[in-house]
Amino acid sequence: MHELNLLPPVRRQQLQQESALVNISRLIRRIIIAFAVLTLVGVTAAVFFVVTSGATPQTVALKESLSQYQQLRRDINSQNARLTAITQLTRQRITWSDVIGKLLGSLPPGVTLQQITADSTNSRLLIIGQASSRDVLVTLDQQLRSAAWISHVDAPADNLLERTNPSFTFTLTLAP
Repeated sequence: MHELNLLPPVRRQQLQQESALVNISRLIRRIIIAFAVLTLVGVTAAVFFVVTSGATPQTVALKESLSQYQQLRRDINSQNARLTAITQLTRQRITWSDVIGKLLGSLPPGVTLQQITADSTNSRLLIIGQASSRDVLVTLDQQLRSAAWISHVDAPADNLLERTNPSFTFTLTLAP
């Protein structure tokens, strides 16, 4: 059975990079968890040894080892916090190529886009263009308002002033 991959090469490469980032993140997490477990076992063994034996040169060495394990554990916790922050950032970012693809799929025949402006901070997309007729413009407005990936459409009333070749401006707020 053959599978047909219709994604553009740039998007396929982007997906591979995202997959690699997620796999690396998982691997680092597993390593950090393993170090945490080893640290806990080492600290427990050191404490047990100190409690069961008297103050000897070995206990002093174990105290030093315990101190090193505790520092290692703090370092692991710090790295874990950084990984969590990186993971949050990758989940929150907007993949504009996907958004533009969805937008282009929503355009009815007779619509020409002149400008697309993306605002990552507010998750908004400004589109400026021209439609072949007012009916085409109304169809575009309806399609944008019914799209699941858009939470709000802001369209000024003067978009509908011209009967033929009306110019338009839409501000689209992306759904979370």
